[in-house]
Parts: sequence; C-alpha cells; structure tokens
Amino acid sequence: KAGMLIPAKTRLFLKLLVNNPDTPMQKTYVLNQWSLSLSSKGWYRKSLQHTPAAPFVDDTAFIEEVAGTYSINVAVLGKVSYPNLQPSVFTAGAVNNELKIFFRPEQRSGYSSVILVAGPVGFNFATVVPDKCQVNPLPGTYYRLAQGVQHTHALPTVQNCISDCSVLWGCPDATLNRARLTIQNSLEPEFLYGFSVKVINKVDFAEDDAFTWSISTVD
Repeated sequence: KAGMLIPAKTRLFLKLLVNNPDTPMQKTYVLNQWSLSLSSKGWYRKSLQHTPAAPFVDDTAFIEEVAGTYSINVAVLGKVSYPNLQPSVFTAGAVNNELKIFFRPEQRSGYSSVILVAGPVGFNFATVVPDKCQVNPLPGTYYRLAQGVQHTHALPTVQNCISDCSVLWGCPDATLNRARLTIQNSLEPEFLYGFSVKVINKVDFAEDDAFTWSISTVD
C-alpha cells in the first residue's frame, strides 16, 4: 500500500497487465530483456534514491517447489499465415490419406525447432508402429521457379516425426492425432513452405472436424 515500507529481503509477487508488442519476439531475442528497479525517499531524505536495474532470473534461484514456473522473460508469439491443407482421400477409415500442407511463419523458428500438425481426435498420424509419422516433400513441380521466383519451399531437413495425442484425457483406440516434426534448420518468415504427411482417417465423420485442424511451430 502507499506509504508503507518494504523490509529488506522481502519476497514479493506482483501480477501486471501489459500490452504485447505488435511484432513477434522470441525469448532469445537480444532486446527481450526484463528488469526491475526500486526508488524511495527512505526515512529522512527529501530526494528520491534509485536502485540499479536488476535483470530477472529464472526459477533455479528459487525454492524447489516452484521449479519450472518462473522465467527471465516471455515470448511474443507470431502468427502462421496462409495455412492450407489438402487431403488426398476422403473415405472414412482410409489408411492411405496423404495431406498436402502449406503455411508461412511470421518469424524465424530457430534451429532444431518443431512443427505441430494437429487433427481431430480419431485421426491417426502413427502410420509406422508404434508412434512414427511419415513426412515427405511435395512433387518437384511445387518447388519450381516461376519467373525467377520460388513460390513454395521444402522444409529445411526434417530430422524425425513423432506422433502423440493432443488431449489430456487420451485418444481412443491408441490413435495419435498430432504430428511433431523436428526440423534441423530454421524456418524463414518470407518463405511459403509445403510438405506432405500421411494420416489414417477416423472411422466416423463429425461436422466440426473440418474446423479443428491446426498447425503451429515451437522453438
């Protein structure tokens, strides 16, 4: 409260409402640095005294009970534009559906980042037992130059693809509805990327299925 002092070595927790920047910002970005400073007139001084700005530290400096809770900064997420998905087979339960996927990231993903492709519960990306998914480049015609410009790019070296379930309560019949693609090199924001991934269709149809597909990146 106003007019009260803060004793030395007091541990305070504050909740602030802030506006994010208009542009995305990764946690590793050099300007994404947070700090805290204090000012006070003390007991008998008439002029303000200021402490040097102290950078935030991660939770390794705190007690073990809160490990994994606190960070030195936060990221500002970018958007994925032009997301487009084209199935090759519409038959319920089909095991040979190959999805053509296109997207453009708003920011660089960094090296060894992950692309997440999630479908409705019941679709299964684990086309190779027990949990491997199959990712392939598109036919070469998609990556051709047109008037000196390559409009679609292949993913930069896919290291592996592992599928899992995107919901906490689990997926039915051991189906894994999310593909996690780990890529070696960074995605670039000015590129439109295209690739294909195989999926086993769910055995029934729901109207909401057309609106619950998503793609995102994790750095």
